[in-house]
Amino acid sequence: MSPEETRGDLLPASSFRLQGTIYGIKEIRMSSPAQHTLSPLELHLFELYDSIPLGTHSVCKECSRSAQPLRLGRPVSLYHAGSQFGCDGRRILFAGKNARGDVGADHGRPFLDATAAADEWIGKWDSRAFRSWPFWAYMREIVQTCYPDLSFPEAWERVAVTNLVKCNEQENSASNSSADGTPYPVAEHCLAKLQVFRRELDALQPTHVVLFTGRAYDRFLGEAMFGPQWRDAPGSGPYAVAGCGGRALPWWEGCVMRDDGIPCRVLRTGHPQWKPKDPFVKLVSDWLMKE
Repeated sequence: MSPEETRGDLLPASSFRLQGTIYGIKEIRMSSPAQHTLSPLELHLFELYDSIPLGTHSVCKECSRSAQPLRLGRPVSLYHAGSQFGCDGRRILFAGKNARGDVGADHGRPFLDATAAADEWIGKWDSRAFRSWPFWAYMREIVQTCYPDLSFPEAWERVAVTNLVKCNEQENSASNSSADGTPYPVAEHCLAKLQVFRRELDALQPTHVVLFTGRAYDRFLGEAMFGPQWRDAPGSGPYAVAGCGGRALPWWEGCVMRDDGIPCRVLRTGHPQWKPKDPFVKLVSDWLMKE
């Protein structure tokens, strides 16, 4: 079993209460369709990062010290929160582990803006420029499967994408290596101490969360991240698997009941890297479209 599929002990449970959020922010218009137009929700998340403040908080500074002698890159924003996120009642959030290198644009903030880069990687405007990284290739197919009646740019505006860990260990993540070089203290500072991903959950209010993380981050998931509202789906748990083209795919399903009474379904599965594409896409798409 690969290091990605190993499991650590869960952290002590903590409370996670999804609060309602009002997005009264005007959209920023860009001059070219090939440039990114920040959605109201993306602007809201950037204001959230500013308020933490992400990248200069004392926990961020402590995290950088804890990672030495490894060098951390700058925090990376969420990849995408579409302008039509939630308009059909579904609020689908995809999350990876971390990014590779210092990705995104520098707009004078302590964190980098990855939204335009994500449009490029997913092939929003021109599928011929679409990169073949499994994380983006598989996710594009899943999104299109969930919204078959929409063009891809329209379907892309229905979903959100982020990472669990905002800073990247540079030695491995900036290379072509598929290894996740995040040291445990870095994940702990970001997820358990500063709780950036939990704050994103508060803001995004997803109804479906798909975590492409394997078992490496399980100690931060389940009740440890979502609090006492977390429940495993019947018959599921951290060691559950699903058949995926003849391979065993990590497959942990759970649910969190939000304060407004709407359940948030959660799936923690394997990272798309090295997984057979068609069965992987079908498994995740079927889960997302299941009532």
